[in-house]
Amino acid sequence: MNLSEEELEIWNINRLINPVSKRPIKDNGPTYKKILKQYTEYENKKKTMAASITKKPVTFKINNDRKNIKKKKKKKKKKKKKKKKLQTQKKLLKSP
Repeated sequence: MNLSEEELEIWNINRLINPVSKRPIKDNGPTYKKILKQYTEYENKKKTMAASITKKPVTFKINNDRKNIKKKKKKKKKKKKKKKKLQTQKKLLKSP
């Protein structure tokens, strides 16, 4: 008995009902064990796919964000220095 992903999700909601025949099944009976085995395989595939998809881009994005933050801080410091220089020059020009 091969169940689809949708049927496995339905079975996970209520594990004591067969998703194909809608009949009750015994806890730890042969049908329950077969479906449980299929469901664990399905979950493992889903987890490995999700992990492989999310790992690389997230770490890469975080590294880029850190670099961008450092660059922005440096730019702000430079702007502040320029403003201070301009202010001191203006003060010197205004004073007699």
